[in-house]
This record gives sequence, structure tokens and C-alpha cells, in this order.
Amino acid sequence: PDLVKLADDLKPDIIAVFGTSLIKGELLNKGRLGIVNLHGGLSPHYRGADCTFWALYNEEPEQIGCTLHYINAGIDTGDLIAHISPAVKPSDDELTLFWRAVQDSANIYAQALNRIAQDEKMGQKQTEKGSLYQVKDRSWQAEKKLTTLMENGLLKNFNLPPRVRWF
Repeated sequence: PDLVKLADDLKPDIIAVFGTSLIKGELLNKGRLGIVNLHGGLSPHYRGADCTFWALYNEEPEQIGCTLHYINAGIDTGDLIAHISPAVKPSDDELTLFWRAVQDSANIYAQALNRIAQDEKMGQKQTEKGSLYQVKDRSWQAEKKLTTLMENGLLKNFNLPPRVRWF
């Protein structure tokens, strides 16, 4: 569909997205209050694709989570609204952690949209560049390394509670 035309016709106050490809061009200027994205990593440290995988691969389970942010022309570089980090348990795997983070984010996303709708100013500039991961970076060698890390007890000493940080 022609999303720019749809936005012009509907004139939304805000556009809310999750799991989108890169938004470019005129669409970036639609939504009176902007475009908010739920990204499956903690920006700026984990931008792009498969961020739960990369946080585990880098042996940083405390860096697993989602980011609510305004969309700009970059990849997961817009102003930060919130970091939502799930509980991390020794028995977890990558998909469990990713979907727990997404599930935990739903209520926070709703709260953020309500706060923005009430004209609360939210968002903090990202001051670091962080790391950008692409789908092509997830090789079979990286998969094998993470499998070995998990089998060797990467999460055995982790028992983190859910966490939310508002910006």
C-alpha cells in the first residue's frame, strides 16, 4: 500500500511500529507527534537485527531487551523513550528472551503512547554510536559459538529481574 497516501488521508497524531524495515523519505515526516518504534535490542549498543542473539554472543545477557524510540532517518538511532529488559533466567534461550522482552514491552509501549498523547515531552538523544548488526552477520560460525556458550552455561549465574528505564 501507499503508506504516505494513507498517512496523508488519516492524518495520525502518532504512528506506532514494531519490526519494521527502514522507514525513509516522506513517511518520516508523517504523524503529528512522530513515529515510535519498538526495536528488539537496547540501542545504541545493539542496533539492527538479531540483537538478543548478539547480546548473548558477546556474553552480555544484561544487555538483552527492547528499546522504544522515535524514528529518524538512521537505523535505530532516534531519540530514546525507554529501555525494557526482561527477566533473565539460567534456563532461558535466545527466543525465550526475545519474546519475553517483546511481551514485557507491550504495556510500556501503551504507557508511552498515552504519555506522549498527553503532551509529555519524552525522548533523549543517543550520544553513542553503538553497534549495528545486520542479518548477514549471523553466520553459521556465530551460531555455533553461541550454541557452545549456552551449552557451557552462559546464563548459569544470571537471575536478573525485569527492568524498565525511561528517558
